Amino acid sequence: MTRNCVYMNLSAEMAREGILNRDIASLLKLRPATIGQKMANGTFSMRECKAIKKKWFRQFTLDYLFAEEED
Repeated sequence: MTRNCVYMNLSAEMAREGILNRDIASLLKLRPATIGQKMANGTFSMRECKAIKKKWFRQFTLDYLFAEEED
């Protein structure tokens, strides 16, 4: 997990499942660097959140996966 990530739960679940930024980038048709920025800034759209959940994390709620880590 990376400290510059707003979505700590998503990051943790990605690590457990071996899902990389490039995998999410492929799903969303974006560059891996863009995914890194979205992870760091907490800027996934609702459509993107739902697509990620549907593809890899059906067992979790959107609220859990995309909870924003507060400093």
